[in-house]
Amino acid sequence: MSGEKIISDAEIKRKIADYRLLDDVFLTVYFKDNIEGVQFILRIILDIDDLTVTEVKVQEEYKNIKGRSVKLDITAKDSTERIYNIEIQRADGGAIPKRARYHSAMLDSNELQTSKYFDALPETYVIFITENDIFKRKLPIYKIDRYIECENGEKILFGDEAHIIYVNGEIHDETKLGHLMHDFFCKNANDMHYGELAEKMRFFKEDERGNAIMANSIEELINEGKILGMADGIAKGRAEGRAEGRAEGKIEGERSKAINVALEMLKDQFSIENIAKYSKLSIEEITALKNNLQPV
Repeated sequence: MSGEKIISDAEIKRKIADYRLLDDVFLTVYFKDNIEGVQFILRIILDIDDLTVTEVKVQEEYKNIKGRSVKLDITAKDSTERIYNIEIQRADGGAIPKRARYHSAMLDSNELQTSKYFDALPETYVIFITENDIFKRKLPIYKIDRYIECENGEKILFGDEAHIIYVNGEIHDETKLGHLMHDFFCKNANDMHYGELAEKMRFFKEDERGNAIMANSIEELINEGKILGMADGIAKGRAEGRAEGRAEGKIEGERSKAINVALEMLKDQFSIENIAKYSKLSIEEITALKNNLQPV
């Protein structure tokens, strides 16, 4: 049915209440034009107290006419023309080293003008903030630079000024970085360490104006079929289910689609009741699926 809402207003409000800085939709709205916020987290991660951010963009697409283009979570530039890409990754598979390498290459390819020589390339930082410790060393931060390995055993910094950093979201210790990671996991502004971050969190979650901005952004993403990569799947699954519901030979296909829809919604923390509504699976079936997704 044209104009049919996939997610109710009540569900949108519940989603806003559950969002953290670690979640894509909230992150995109929170850091849009938020120079002070991006500057604040970069100063902590890089331990540079006087770093001054002059430009911030969210979800900027870097095009590659011959290969894969990428849409970067946050890109920023500072007063010294250094370029930063900050990526928030909840899934380990989204933060593999070759992705960081590709992001670094895309920053370079978009920054060097045709008439400029290679020494005009700016210094770049690709920073992945990950929900899990993907390197399994229980360290708060991993800094990657290229080195020359000499035959005499000496290591010399290559000096290409292309840096990659992974921040381990699992470490919530009493350091500045530990407090920052704690705040990225908070749903409630009152639980955050840093007032600089909590103020804007409170605006989007508790102020009517901010709440409306966030709700409109969610609805736009739903209409575009992009919200957290699964709204299109929900709409498609429902449409296909209606079209094929009367064909006995398609029963197994319907069930497969319903399970896929339910799994996507479970990953995105929708309520079991709403999943049942849209997938047409029973509460018991969805609970079983949820239990199977729990880490051992």
